[in-house]
Amino acid sequence: MTHGPGANCGTIPEPSDLEWLQNLFGHFDGMLYRCEWRVPWRMQHVAGAVEALTGYPAADFLAGRVNWADFVHPDDLAMVDDVVTQAVAARQAYTVEYRLQLDPRTTRWVAERGRASYAADGQPCWLDGLIVDITAQRKTLAALATSEAHHRAIVECSPDILARFDHEARLLFLSPSAGRYLRLPAERLVGRHLAEVGAPAELVELVQRDVALVYATGRPRESELGLRLADGWHVFDWRAVPEHGPAGDVSAVLAIARDVTTERDLARDYQALFNTMLDGFALHEVICDDHGAVIDYRFLTVNPAFERLTGLTAATVVGRTAREVLPELEPLWLRRYGEVALTGRPARFEQYAASLSKWFEVVAYCPTHRQFACVFQDTTERRSAQLERERIFNLSSELLVTIAPDGRPRQANPAWERLLGWTAAELPEVWTSLIYRDDEHLVTAALRSLGPEREQVNFECRCRDRAGQWHWISWNCTWVAAEGTVIGVGRDITERRQRREEQQRRERETQQAQRLESLGVLAGGIAHDFNNVLAAILGYTELALQRLPAGSEVAADLQQVRQASRRAADLTRQILTFARQADVQTRPLNLSPVVRESLRLLRASLPPSITVLCDIPRDLPAVLADPGQIQQVVMNLATNAAQAMPRGGTLSVTAAAAELAAGQLAPDLGLEPGEYVRLEVSDTGDGIAPDLLPRVFEPFFTTKPLGEGTGLGLSTVHGIVRQHRGAIRLQSVVTVGTLAEVWLPASQAACPPPPAVSDWVQGSGRLLVVDDEPAVARLLERLLTRSGYEVTTVLSAAAALELVLGGQRFDAVVCDFMMPEMDGLELASRLLAAEPGLPLILLTGYAAALSPDEVFATGVHELLAKPIDAAVLSEVVQRAVQHGRG
Repeated sequence: MTHGPGANCGTIPEPSDLEWLQNLFGHFDGMLYRCEWRVPWRMQHVAGAVEALTGYPAADFLAGRVNWADFVHPDDLAMVDDVVTQAVAARQAYTVEYRLQLDPRTTRWVAERGRASYAADGQPCWLDGLIVDITAQRKTLAALATSEAHHRAIVECSPDILARFDHEARLLFLSPSAGRYLRLPAERLVGRHLAEVGAPAELVELVQRDVALVYATGRPRESELGLRLADGWHVFDWRAVPEHGPAGDVSAVLAIARDVTTERDLARDYQALFNTMLDGFALHEVICDDHGAVIDYRFLTVNPAFERLTGLTAATVVGRTAREVLPELEPLWLRRYGEVALTGRPARFEQYAASLSKWFEVVAYCPTHRQFACVFQDTTERRSAQLERERIFNLSSELLVTIAPDGRPRQANPAWERLLGWTAAELPEVWTSLIYRDDEHLVTAALRSLGPEREQVNFECRCRDRAGQWHWISWNCTWVAAEGTVIGVGRDITERRQRREEQQRRERETQQAQRLESLGVLAGGIAHDFNNVLAAILGYTELALQRLPAGSEVAADLQQVRQASRRAADLTRQILTFARQADVQTRPLNLSPVVRESLRLLRASLPPSITVLCDIPRDLPAVLADPGQIQQVVMNLATNAAQAMPRGGTLSVTAAAAELAAGQLAPDLGLEPGEYVRLEVSDTGDGIAPDLLPRVFEPFFTTKPLGEGTGLGLSTVHGIVRQHRGAIRLQSVVTVGTLAEVWLPASQAACPPPPAVSDWVQGSGRLLVVDDEPAVARLLERLLTRSGYEVTTVLSAAAALELVLGGQRFDAVVCDFMMPEMDGLELASRLLAAEPGLPLILLTGYAAALSPDEVFATGVHELLAKPIDAAVLSEVVQRAVQHGRG
């Protein structure tokens, strides 16, 4: 570009690293240079923070008024020259740290990294490199070496990792910030090798190599290292420097590691922006004559949009001048761009390029002296449009678009950007993805219907805005015969549709709530009596089975009785769950084992013609849920899906973490923004007709033939999901299949370990059993007697109160909740008033009638729901008796 040794060694290499990109976008804070390779290192190009480092502007260096050797400290000049000379001779990069002497009282430390470029004959031409100010870092290291207390005060506040190693690469010191990455307190690592604490092998290898080299050479080492740690991938900038002892030898190695992951991500983001931006971009350097007038410019780099907009390729323009690429280039372009490159003042203009036969709207700015960058758009189509249409397009508050015969938009008005965020220039690129998938056939059919015989059509569809939100648009499209095009006028009716859908949703919810309330009243009324009957059947069956030899015919019959009774109990729980009156015991739960176990149980009953696919990650977020209820949800949905495929098919069960943002909430879910786990059960069966789909959650409604379904399966699922503050949604297409989505709120709590399996526990002591049902009272007496207790049974609360007030002592009291004249809570209050600390166990066949907080506030020790498992009863009673004995 100018004068001096090596002036013909080549052009500036194409920049691609982070520093160039930051310079391009105005965020570069280092000093980038090209200079002669020998002292005094006269600068040929310089950019960045040169004035901040030296106090002199770049122009003084470029004009030769000052050279870089003028600023190097006299004591460091020979060392720097030696490092550079050796690197040039070895054709290697160099790294060196030294002092700048700015004036007699001002010294500044810098770090320099660079590499020489060579001519075709192998002779060195230039030094290209980067210089950054490290004065603050050097001061920090000096302070660390002179004062341990001051050292710790600094490093504990620093996000960088600071370490000191001995000659065997053993840690002598490690800053607390390292604990975040190694997942161990820093103080536990001191005195040990990194390999001993399970550090990644790449880190161990780097430390051992660099520590050995610093001890051997006395020179700093710098490198970059990528590691996959527990919380993801990290990139570290690593620097190891020698610490000298009194005799001048290396006594230790100090190291600083900085997490530059975000910086590297930023570099990739900048590169992605450069490659994917819709506007054309090009960077150039101007070429001047001896009088400083711009006579040409050279292409340094272009983006893909440049190629698309101009028809020129990067391979044919980069490195060449404008007159070589476009011999008929108008002088006006040179004048405009030259002014930007030489004055630094940006410019915005629209100009016709005769050599390309196109109009361009251009923004040009100067990233560095004698360079200019331009961002441009092709405005040829806009220029050729009719002025009257432009006026209408610009003033209209509705969406206006002209659709060409090939089905793509030709023109769009500013309302697109105001309403949906898409500019007219962007619309052709995103056109095919704007229409909601389910509406595409409607739009295609409507547009194809237009022609000489039908000049106008109206329809509604959903269109996506830039933020990803869907808007309902009402379209009025007209056929323009003279041009063979379609003019569309669209109006946003999203709010009107939302109001209508919200009204319909509320009406459906009101109807569903009324049905739920009616069934809830019925379920609550029968729950207590029915559970008492089931308790007697199950209890006496258990007692009979205990007295019969295994494998006998009578034992087999009784097992069938027990199985049928448990199914009846499950049916009761389904009814109560549907009615939102079941007692749900929630805890932090991982869905993966529950879903997998449910499918394992279900597979045995499925025909071979049904394929079961399961994709349930084991690291799902926890949900606050009742395991039994969730298993019931999975079994019911999977069973329904299997029954929908009588001729075979595929049953798929998947789950994934999901986040609902405020702008993504579906009205039919009725959920708050937040973290969720989404469970999906799908089939390839016959599907559900659209007119039946809104009724699938109604109690006793079924699409199965008479006698093949109770109509409670999906109703139960709906009740369980709502109890867990979640939502369920069904989507179905006839002959294609059905998809059920269950959304459950994620919990931040950790999942507890699985409970141990209960066994019949033996105990001792005096028990008082109170139940107004003689059969249940007798059953409890026999079960507890068999568990080793001395049992007194009464059939009323009054009788129990009389015994305790009369002076009889019991180790615990087992009483029913719902009894005539006096319920279990009132009895518990009176018994505890007479004998404080007496353990009380409350039984209920209708758990929804009780609030656990209210129950335990009275002093009740345990609350059990009927029908009662004998082993659980024996365990609870033993625990209560032991608690009463202190």
